[in-house]
Amino acid sequence: MEYIKAHKFMVVALIVLVLLLIMIVQLKNIFLPKQASGAAYGDRLAGIKKVKINNDLKDSIKSKLESDGMVKKAVVRTQGRILRVTVTVEDSVLANDAKSLADIVKNKISSKQNKYFDTEIIIKKDANDASFPIIGYKQHTKDNFSWTKDR
Repeated sequence: MEYIKAHKFMVVALIVLVLLLIMIVQLKNIFLPKQASGAAYGDRLAGIKKVKINNDLKDSIKSKLESDGMVKKAVVRTQGRILRVTVTVEDSVLANDAKSLADIVKNKISSKQNKYFDTEIIIKKDANDASFPIIGYKQHTKDNFSWTKDR
């Protein structure tokens, strides 16, 4: 006790310093919260290495589409969990006939890949046609494509 009485100023300054440090830490936690180690909504690409669509498969899908008489050009790419296919068809092709190209894509990838990847196919023409472009989308939990309304 005598030490505290002899050094009152030093003890008060030490207590104030400790309280100030505690307040600074609390303010830091309020204004700069600790980030979680992972993404806020989890790892959306978990398991992608098991069902990866490699370049050989993309080239195979592209060549299968381009070997069809309706197709002028096809582009196949992946973006995360989405397989995106853009197809340019001949000017004489009807919209209902063009929708059959989605089955070529769906049948070309394995069932595991179909259950993991969403598939989007955009079918367009070089010529102006009121019924094109058409867009088909297949969610990984569904078996069939949903199409944009006919125009």
